Amino acid sequence: MSIQKITKTVERQVEEIVSITCDKCLKVVNYPDDPNDHSEWEGFVHINFTGGYGSIFGDMSTVSANICQHCMEEFFLTFPNGIPFTQRGMDLFFGHIEGEKTDEKTDEKTDQA
Repeated sequence: MSIQKITKTVERQVEEIVSITCDKCLKVVNYPDDPNDHSEWEGFVHINFTGGYGSIFGDMSTVSANICQHCMEEFFLTFPNGIPFTQRGMDLFFGHIEGEKTDEKTDEKTDQA
């Protein structure tokens, strides 16, 4: 017994984000036409949280903001210890993590004790 499949073609509308505005400096960044120029677009941070009981933001209030990478840097530079930045991502990319060694033949981590 064969199963008969009946199909139809449907058209759907898809909503795409074409620009983002920084809620701090009001800089507008359009989605880049050049696929090699995504740094500003990808550098945006979206903050979204709900205030808890007794929160200064209000109990169960939703707080949401889009912040560009430049405003995030400016914010982090106000921290007493500077930017809470880790180089781990780039170190993994380039293959050198302090305290870890990779066996190039198998790409397995080995302990350096």
